[in-house]
Amino acid sequence: MAEYYINNTPLSQFQIMPLKANGDIAISGCFDLPKRKGTTYVNWPLLNSVEPYVDADDIEFSEREITLYGIITEDSDNNIWLLKEFLESLPETFTLSCKWGNWNVKHNNITIETVNRISSKVTLKFTESNPVLSGILPPISETKEIDNYQWISFGLWIKGISGYQSIGTPKKLNVTQNLSSSLPSFGGRDKTEITVSGIIESSNIDQFKNNISALYALFGSPGIRLIQYRDLEIKCFCADGFTISDVKIPQNIYAKFNCKLIVVNDEVLQYI
Repeated sequence: MAEYYINNTPLSQFQIMPLKANGDIAISGCFDLPKRKGTTYVNWPLLNSVEPYVDADDIEFSEREITLYGIITEDSDNNIWLLKEFLESLPETFTLSCKWGNWNVKHNNITIETVNRISSKVTLKFTESNPVLSGILPPISETKEIDNYQWISFGLWIKGISGYQSIGTPKKLNVTQNLSSSLPSFGGRDKTEITVSGIIESSNIDQFKNNISALYALFGSPGIRLIQYRDLEIKCFCADGFTISDVKIPQNIYAKFNCKLIVVNDEVLQYI
């Protein structure tokens, strides 16, 4: 497996071998689009769904949590002590790197799980305070599946979109229909959400990272996303980011994609 570096120091210096934990790789969270910061919508009681905050000035992303997995294969007692001393000597921010990328991170914590007298599993958690989420959108497609693009333009094969048939529950108002307060009044319906799931396929690491960066540009861009699915037009926006997981490298690179989106309707869109 690939070597992993903390502040340019290889983990092999502490007899740590990367441990497959996210499919075929030892690192997770590093490709995710984090949740947005702050208020992402307002829930008007009398309107269906929510009013999205999707102007460019509204969109700011949270920190990204990254986890690295490994196993100490020799003299774990001594190497754990050396690793502890090393982690305590790190600056506040430093570079976590491997062939999959480079991330400017802070160290959060370390978990040790004893395997036997000489081996221990190590889980290292980091926070990337200012993740790099820039990307270039693909060329506009004649077939429109999301906005002006096809999913495959992002290397994404869609497995399905769930939740698109959901109906929001009525919103309870703080008034009643009778003096005894036994009949509550209702306003519009609560928001519903869809979940887009699929597989990203790429021929090499550079293409894999470019595909994910293009998805950052898509789901992190201002405005409403317009998805065509089963003869339906779904208007939605992304507030919770997306996840990239279970990275497999048989020949090409494959990874699971999962993104939850909030559905809005034309009644609300007239206000934005």
